[in-house]
Amino acid sequence: MTDYAAEAARLRVECEQLRAECELLRVEAARVGALDRQLRALLALAEAERDRLRAFKNAVERSKPWRAIQALRGFVGRRW
Repeated sequence: MTDYAAEAARLRVECEQLRAECELLRVEAARVGALDRQLRALLALAEAERDRLRAFKNAVERSKPWRAIQALRGFVGRRW
């Protein structure tokens, strides 16, 4: 009976350690999930800004003054 009691006590301690570890992992998973959501939001903002700047660049390059300047720059070999 003593071996059984010792094994039961060891298993209770191990169970408590695993519960504590599980709780720590849940807290860490929640923290990482929050960080993931924050980073995804920042990425969405950066991608929106990239798209806005790309559209602006394309509008500038399609403008008549830009094309005229590029034609003039082409004469001196400095076209962009």
